[in-house]
Amino acid sequence: MTDTKDEQKRFRCKECKMEFDDPVRLERHFKAAHPQKHSGFRQKWYWEN
Repeated sequence: MTDTKDEQKRFRCKECKMEFDDPVRLERHFKAAHPQKHSGFRQKWYWEN
């Protein structure tokens, strides 16, 4: 997995605009900083596309 395009990708939290280079870190941040009730659908994307 040496896809340099992916390594440059920044994940921006859609709630507070903080940027992360790792989606796992963003997910941890999102769950800690922006807790929310579980809605009917599974929310998978924590960043802006």
